[in-house]
Amino acid sequence: MGDVHRLRATLAVLVAVSSSACGNPLAPESCAPIPDQVVPVRESVTLQVCFTDANGDRVSLSARSFSSVATATAEGNTVTVTGVRGGTTTVRVTARDPGGLLGTVSFLVWVPAIWELTDWPGGRTPAWSPDGARIAFQRTGSIFVMNADGTGVTRLSNGSGHLPVWSPDGARVAFSGGGIHVANADGSGSTQLTRDTVFAGYPAWSPDGSRIAFESGRGGEAEIHVMNADGTGATNLTNNPGSDRLPAWSPDGSRIAFVSGRDGNQEIYVMNADGSGATNLTHSSPYSDVNPAWSPDGTRIAFLSFRDGGVGEIYVMKADGTGATNLTNNPANDNFLAWSPDGSRIAFTTIRHGDTNEFSVMNADGSGAATVAFDAHRPSWSPDGRRIAFHYHFHGGIYLLSLPEQWPR
Repeated sequence: MGDVHRLRATLAVLVAVSSSACGNPLAPESCAPIPDQVVPVRESVTLQVCFTDANGDRVSLSARSFSSVATATAEGNTVTVTGVRGGTTTVRVTARDPGGLLGTVSFLVWVPAIWELTDWPGGRTPAWSPDGARIAFQRTGSIFVMNADGTGVTRLSNGSGHLPVWSPDGARVAFSGGGIHVANADGSGSTQLTRDTVFAGYPAWSPDGSRIAFESGRGGEAEIHVMNADGTGATNLTNNPGSDRLPAWSPDGSRIAFVSGRDGNQEIYVMNADGSGATNLTHSSPYSDVNPAWSPDGTRIAFLSFRDGGVGEIYVMKADGTGATNLTNNPANDNFLAWSPDGSRIAFTTIRHGDTNEFSVMNADGSGAATVAFDAHRPSWSPDGRRIAFHYHFHGGIYLLSLPEQWPR
């Protein structure tokens, strides 16, 4: 990673300095707790320290990391932590007054561990199989499947394919490529399901695997269609003059969220799986809302909104459209998002440091946001929520990142 991607984030954090082990009331006193930190490899976070001393004396700071996962140094009233390798470590900050009395604080530092899965460039849009054993991805216009450790690469399509999506049973992969295609995960049986000459893309399997929703221009404007998994019975569900795109099934299969331009701007709509009851959930005219993503329990929908000054922000609302909340609330542009399998966290792509994509993870209420990989895009959660596959722009391949058991808050 080049110097342009180095993070030097000075955080306005007040560090809690506890009294010494002997409980001397004259020892340095804390101002506030220190949060756990997420620090990518070769990146640094600088914390501004706050403490008090009973005698008003000036204290000196020292810092120590308890493993080689990260280094920690103190200078003046700041402590800088730098990630070295993947793992978790404890950092202890010690404040010493002129009389030798000590106050200490310890906090956790997580350095994301990252592995390269593909050693050749061009890998994009990783998608995990439902059992977590394999990853589908696109490269140079073709679709591939590999084991989750990067071995056993199998080609599913020849020169035409992007945006792979696994069937719920993990037996097949649907993808776009001049139409909607489906192939068996072992590379056999590749079939084009849509035969029209017009565009068809963005396939989405129903939760029971019996149907595929997709967007198609066969009616002029893009419309949401649904067909059986074998390509039969294609039906236009939206059938209106506005453009309707990006279908997303609710977890129970009863509803489909999508993006519609029927109101003159882009809005998030929801309809029943048969196309009835289409309802505008966002009402954000003249601004646009796109990329709906259902929470795993179906009670919430996250989406990308441009209603705040024209930059993309990650919002979440209840499934009926109420309670829309800005989770990111940052002047940088945020975009692609993905729920963790248990619905507790959201991974997303953002541009907050420099001019390249990075991806971050936050709690589902917007707290605890932290950058975990730079020059990265399209995070995809493993089914157990312990790993994230992503596309590394700088190296041009598919990489894997492991997550801590408990996300810092």
